[in-house]
Amino acid sequence: MRSTTSFLIYATFLALLSTFTAAWPWPSFFPEIDSLVVRANDAESSQETTATSTKTNSKATETVSSSQDKATTTTGTKGSSSTKSTKSATHTSYDQRLAAGGITVLSPVSTSGLPIFKIGGKATFGFNFTDLSATPTALNIMATCTLNEAMYTIAMNQTINSTATTQQAVWDSNGYETSSAPLVVATYTLIIYDSDGTETDVAEAGYLAPFDSFEFGMYNRQDYADDAGSSIPCISCSGAFGSLERNALGFAFGMSIITVLTFTWFVNGLNVIW
Repeated sequence: MRSTTSFLIYATFLALLSTFTAAWPWPSFFPEIDSLVVRANDAESSQETTATSTKTNSKATETVSSSQDKATTTTGTKGSSSTKSTKSATHTSYDQRLAAGGITVLSPVSTSGLPIFKIGGKATFGFNFTDLSATPTALNIMATCTLNEAMYTIAMNQTINSTATTQQAVWDSNGYETSSAPLVVATYTLIIYDSDGTETDVAEAGYLAPFDSFEFGMYNRQDYADDAGSSIPCISCSGAFGSLERNALGFAFGMSIITVLTFTWFVNGLNVIW
């Protein structure tokens, strides 16, 4: 019982002493307390923790981004390889020393002059290919006129007849009278090109180059008109001589008579004939 009382007395004394010590100011003859004990700065610790966490997140983000870039690069490379293989399967590159494919028009024949067709009728063109390494599957065939600056469609996506030596295109020029660009009497240019391209494509070795070097003419049909009552004379319509022919014959006949009479007088006057 006595030991318990002594323990309570000592405990109470220590509690009072600690309270008194905490409230008592730091003696001036002792060194500054900050030089002896380094207190933790919660704000700086928080900033350092945040900075460390940010760096960690940045590195993680960079690592993920780098992995994604690598994955993207790999995917792009595979895609390029796939595209290249697809293109090589559908489009073959030939030796650049080879000539580009061309077209020769066989009919109508233009050696004797400019071929002409009647507006409203059918114009037929026959042609074949030259220097082709890759034959197109279909053709676009057009006709253009510089006079009215119009483009006319003869055939679109016309398939190639692989069994025929000569290809053919027929243009039915009937029905253009009521169109926005009616046919006019002028010179036209035939245009033929691959249906997978355009008429302005650059010529490529082995492939068909756009063709636009054949010209033909179109003339307008006219109804028959009788020349009766016209002011234009028809020389071949009558067998009678005209005034010019009659004057010429009269002059020749008169000169003949004068020549005979003068020759007779000359002979008789000189007694040439006995």
